[in-house]
This record gives sequence, C-alpha cells and structure tokens, in this order.
Amino acid sequence: MFRPRRPEELDSARGGGVVYSQAAHQIDVVRRLVGQPVSSVRAVAANWDSSRPSEGAYTALVTFEAGAAASLTYSGYAHYDSDELVGWIAELVYDKDPDRYGEARKRLATLSSQDEIEAKLKRTYGVPAVAADTPAPHHEHFGFIIVSCDRADLKLSPKGLSIYGDTERDFQPIEPPALPRKEVIDDAQPTSRHSIGETVTMTRLSLSLACWGYDRTEALQTGAVRPDGIDLNFQVLDVEETFFRMLRNREFDVAELSMSSYCVTLGRENPGFIAIPVFPSRFFRHSCIFVSAKSGIEKPEDLVGKRIGVPEYQMTAPVWIRGILQDEYGIDPASVTYVTGGEEEPGREEKLKLNLPDKFKVEPIGPTQTLKRMLADGEIDALHTARAPSTFYSEPGKVRRLFPNFVDVEKAYFAKTGIFPIMHVVAIRRDVYEKNRWIAQALYKAFVEAQRLSYEQLLVSASLKTMLPWQIAAVEDTIATMGREWWPYGIEKNRHVIETFTRYHHEQGLSPRQLTIEEMFAPETFAEFRI
Repeated sequence: MFRPRRPEELDSARGGGVVYSQAAHQIDVVRRLVGQPVSSVRAVAANWDSSRPSEGAYTALVTFEAGAAASLTYSGYAHYDSDELVGWIAELVYDKDPDRYGEARKRLATLSSQDEIEAKLKRTYGVPAVAADTPAPHHEHFGFIIVSCDRADLKLSPKGLSIYGDTERDFQPIEPPALPRKEVIDDAQPTSRHSIGETVTMTRLSLSLACWGYDRTEALQTGAVRPDGIDLNFQVLDVEETFFRMLRNREFDVAELSMSSYCVTLGRENPGFIAIPVFPSRFFRHSCIFVSAKSGIEKPEDLVGKRIGVPEYQMTAPVWIRGILQDEYGIDPASVTYVTGGEEEPGREEKLKLNLPDKFKVEPIGPTQTLKRMLADGEIDALHTARAPSTFYSEPGKVRRLFPNFVDVEKAYFAKTGIFPIMHVVAIRRDVYEKNRWIAQALYKAFVEAQRLSYEQLLVSASLKTMLPWQIAAVEDTIATMGREWWPYGIEKNRHVIETFTRYHHEQGLSPRQLTIEEMFAPETFAEFRI
C-alpha cells in the first residue's frame, strides 16, 4: 500500500487493494504446495488508513478437500517488515538495511499524485540501482513460508529449503533461477528430499485404476483428462481379470466392477468398496441368450424347466436376463436349473461365496467341462452370458440366439421401459475413500469429461474414430432412438435403471433386501455445483 500506486490500485471497485494484488499470489503458493482443490476460504480484510482508501491488510484460513489447511496473513501498511524473518533479504533479492526503516512512507509523503504515477511506471522505487546483467544473489520470494507435514516441517527462504525432521534437520540450497519468482515454489518440491532418505511429499495423490480400454475412458488413459489433484496409474485389463483381482485381493485403489458383484459386497460385514455413479459398461442382453439346437426352445416361455448355463450365477448379465425374462415374459427365475462354470475354459468358480434361498437350483459343471461345449452338444438347453460362446460362430448349426432379431427386440424394450441396462460401475476401495473423500467427486468429474470427449469424437465424420464403416449412421440412429445423452452417468438420470436392477438382485436371492441408492454411492457424487 505504501509503494507508488496508480489511482485504480487504491480503489476496491476497480480491483485495487491487497486482496486483489497480493492475496491471489498467496493462494497460488499454497495451492501449488498442497496440490488439492480448495474447499473453503474464511477471511477478514481491513482498511485502516484513509489516505490509502482500500483494503490494506487481510488474514485468511484456506481449507482443502484432502484435509490440509493454510493460514495467510498480509499487511501492506509498512509497519512490521517480514523480510526480517528471511535475513533482511527483500522480495526482489537485494539486501535490506534495517536502519532505513520507514523510508518508504517518508518518500511517498513528498510525491504528488503525478509523481507517484511516474514512480510506479519506473518500477524502481526503493530498489538499489544495479546493472541489468548483475546476477541475482538470492532467490526472489513472496514472504515467510512454513509448511507443516506429517514427517517434517519445511521453511522456504531466498537461499533454499530448510527441512526439520523428527531427529535431524537439513538444508537444501536453491540456485537463483533464470526467470524470477516463477520457480520459487517449483524448486521447493524437487529439492525437498531429506538427507536421511525421506521425501516430504507435496504432490498429487497417486491412485491405481483398473479398467478396460473403452472409448469413453481413453482420455483418462492417455492423460488428456486428469482428475483434480490425482495422478492415475491406469491399467487396461480384461474385465474378468479386473473383477477377480479387485474382489479377491483388493489390488487396486479404483476399479471397474461388476454391478452385481459390487451389490453382493454391500450385503457383507464391513463392505470393502464404495461406488461413484459412472457406468463404463452398459448392454442390452436380449442378444446374449443362446439356445442349443437340440433343446426344442423356440420362444422365451420354453425356457421354463430347462437347464441353463451361466458362468456365474451372480454375474450382472444373467441378473438382467433373468429379470427381463420375469418382467417381460413371466418366467420365474426359480423355474429353471442353473449350471455354473467356465464358458470357454474349465475351472471357473463364483468370485464371491453365495448363500441363496433354497428355491434357486444352482449346480456346478464338472472340472473338465465348458459351457460352450455343453451347449453345442445339448447337455444344457440354454446359456445366459456376457460373451457369445465361441461355438455360436464355429458351429452355427448347433447354437443360435433365442432372439435372432435382437436389435428390434431391444429397441422395443427400451421404448417401453426406458432402461439401458447397467453392467459395470466404478468402485473405490473404501479405506482409500475414507482417507480422501474428495476423490469421489474428482474422479466422477474426470470420467464425465472423458466421456464428453468420446461423445464428440463419435460424431466426427472427417475421419472415423472407430473401424465401423457406418459409424456416423449408427450414432445418428442411436441419438434418434435414445437421445443425445444415450449413456448417462450420475444418479438421477439412472435412478429407475438402478432401482430395477437392485430389485432383480434381491428377488434372485443375491441381496438379503433391496439396496438403496443412498448406500450404494459416495454421497459427494449426489449433487453437482453450478455457476
């Protein structure tokens, strides 16, 4: 405030005062250090001198979504000089003489308004005259900075970084930069390595994510979209591998999960996961009901009393298939016998142990058998699955679809119900989420943005995004049938679909009661901010 200022710099309505001129820099400093989104700011500003009629001081408390907090204080009234705390080194690197206290105010009192403007333009007020090519003796700085971490305290000064650990302290010098001020905080991070081998971390949160390589997640995989405050280690895996490793061993921080398997875990003591309303896989499953040519099955009602293969009873695709057959064709899920096991390879088991009501008849196949072979040979009558069995293509005379015209059937189903079945959901390990609850919204926003880019790319006709020759026609037909946002994320746009699925899940004995949406998804994702 007591340096030369233009008139607008002393007028709050025109962007004057230290809140505008100084606070923004302090906010940038602490945001850079913490590396997380700001969640709240509480501040008080003061205007104590009528001769400089704008806010000249403030103090603020800034909190971050990860739980960190920063206190900021600034006074522009030229009383206490905080450069004393950094060895009397001025912000612009020259050494100060403490005996020249008060000179800024004294000199300013002698200047006319025009003289003050001219002094401002020269930008040399109170700065010793030096040659332009004189090397800077120190780093520029922006006041006294202390950072308290879990393993150390850090003090940033014009000469370097002091690190105060549990039992030792260390000093890491910082060479003056070629570009002033910009690198003050940049240099604080790579040099904050303790001499005893500990690194004080002030970076983005690193999370592992396992997911298949969808078009709607490609921008997350390539890094074109980055979640706020998060570095993703994106691992592209087949969904079966992801499900197995996440459900059995909890190997990833975040993963695509079977919607049914996720719901099963919620019925257990101390559920290990919490979901966000992102659905990377959706699929109409009328096309995934296959029948043996030896079964005599011609229409859905013929399935009653038959032996039906399913890779796993709790798989999401069979849950939807059983529910659709019940609602649309009156087929009780308990009216058939389910035969479980590997579709293409022997030895597959349920990923999760089930405790089904007695009315559901479920039996495993033999240790060397596969469902694809049993279907072709007529040992089972039908198959509910997510993947078409290889014998459908290699032995078409023995295996066929129950609904050959499945596209027409599925479009009619959507027109009647408004349901585009959800197959997979994105789930976060609950222990990771509880430590960093802000990541639910950060991840959700990133998935939404990655999907938005995919929507746009699918309509580009200059060069096709996929290898489908009639991609544009397919997209336009989908929009005409299902609307421009045909694959919605979020709670409200999917409430009816989710509640239908949880009803099926409960009716088929997989959950002891119908789950509520509120217990399925992180509460931080139920509402979005608006500007």
